[in-house]
Amino acid sequence: MSHQTFEFPAPWTDLRGGGPDEASWRDRVNRELRAEVPRGHALFRVSTDVLARCNGCDDIVVALPGGRFAIVHLTFARRPERLPYPSTIITESWAAAEQAILAEHPPDE
Repeated sequence: MSHQTFEFPAPWTDLRGGGPDEASWRDRVNRELRAEVPRGHALFRVSTDVLARCNGCDDIVVALPGGRFAIVHLTFARRPERLPYPSTIITESWAAAEQAILAEHPPDE
């Protein structure tokens, strides 16, 4: 399965759509990510594409250059955090990102 076809389980909200709500949330969480990431963090000045946000835990999933992905726990502090925050899991593939998402939030059966 690819990141384009993955169905995020609850409590995740898929932000890949082209509607105004998705675009607004993508912009909001991307601005927060930029505000929180301090110099020296793995995502400092790295291009990101927000894919989803978790309504229950303030995590976001972003696509990174080179086919990598990151799951980032935002604090919504609106300022740079101290390293190693915001806590971030970077995966080298979508399969690894998907596994991390589903381990934390298994889909309802």
